[in-house]
Amino acid sequence: MCCNSKKDFNYLKGSTKQALPLIMLWIFLMPFLLLLHCSALKRLALDSGGELCAGDCIDSLNSGYFMNFFILLFTSAIIFIISEQNITANFILRSRSRKYIIKGQCIKSICLSLIFSVCLILISFLVSGLMVSSLINWSEQSSSFYQSRGYTLNISLLTVVALTLLRIFLKLLFFTSAMILINLRFKKIISFLAAAVLSAVRFPDFAQFAIKNIFNLHVGNEYFPISMQITYICVLPAFIVLFFCLSFRMIKRKDFIVT
Repeated sequence: MCCNSKKDFNYLKGSTKQALPLIMLWIFLMPFLLLLHCSALKRLALDSGGELCAGDCIDSLNSGYFMNFFILLFTSAIIFIISEQNITANFILRSRSRKYIIKGQCIKSICLSLIFSVCLILISFLVSGLMVSSLINWSEQSSSFYQSRGYTLNISLLTVVALTLLRIFLKLLFFTSAMILINLRFKKIISFLAAAVLSAVRFPDFAQFAIKNIFNLHVGNEYFPISMQITYICVLPAFIVLFFCLSFRMIKRKDFIVT
C-alpha cells in the first residue's frame, strides 16, 4: 500500500511538472482577474450604498457567469490537462491494468481540485485586502450583503470560507470528472465543449433551483439553505462518483495506439 501511495504521488508530481507552464499562466492570470472581479463588486457596493467586506469577495467566487463560465471552467480545464499528462506510451505499457490509468486521473483531479480551490480563496482574500476594511460585516445593515439580500446574518468568515471551499471544490471536480469520462469516447475538444455547456447552464445552480421547486423547500435567511445542502452534499458528489465509475467501465473498451 505504501509503495502504491508513493507511486501515485510520483505520478502526480511528474504530471504537475510537465504542466508547469499552464500552472504558471494560471498563477499569473488569477490575481489580475480576481482583482477586476472584486473591483466590479466594489463599484456595485458603492452604487447600492453598502460596504463591501472580504466575505463578499470570497462568497462571490460561487456566483455569476464570469466566475462559473470563465474562471472555474478555465481552472477545470487546466486540472483536466494536468490529469492527462504522463499518460505516455511507456506509461500505458507499464500500467498494471487499464483501471490504473483512470485511478491516476481520479487521484490527480481530486487533489488538484482541492489545491486550486484553496488557491482561489487565498488569492481572493489577498486581493480583497486591497479594497475592503473589514473581514465580515454581514450582521450590519450598512453591509453590501444587507443591501443585496435585505437581511443581516450573524456568521463567521471561517464558515463562509469553509462552505465556499466545499462548493468550489465540488464544482471543479464535477467539471473535471465529466471531461475525463467524455474524453474516453470522444476527442478532447468535445470534453471541453461539454464542460462549457454544463458551466453555461450553471448546472449546480440549476440543480439547486430544481430541488427547491420540486420539493417546495422554504428558503429563509440562511447562507447554506436545505436546497443547497442537498445539491452539494448529495447531488454533485453522486454525479462525480457516477462519472468516475463510468470512466472505470469505459477504459476497458478504449483502444490505445502505442507507437
